[in-house]
Amino acid sequence: MKTIEKPFKFHNMRKPQGFIIYPCMKTDNSVILQSDKRIIRVDLQTQQATLSTKGPYNTDLLPERGSVNLVLNKETIEQIILMRDQMATPDGKVTLIG
Repeated sequence: MKTIEKPFKFHNMRKPQGFIIYPCMKTDNSVILQSDKRIIRVDLQTQQATLSTKGPYNTDLLPERGSVNLVLNKETIEQIILMRDQMATPDGKVTLIG
């Protein structure tokens, strides 16, 4: 499975980290990006995002775990849309061969 990694610096991060995008379709308006230390859920229409502050797992996006809500700038949204379009599959699924 191919991956695309792009460096992003969100909110209070000290330096950019390489994020990959979860499998999705080109029509998805909400995507998830993950790095070694963070995870972020982004709504591409409203530019709203939820960023983890404690770890890189889906449960870290819960408010109880200290996640923060952000509004991303248009340039960042455009970069994420490009990532989504490059990684998109027709049905949003991934086939693992092993």
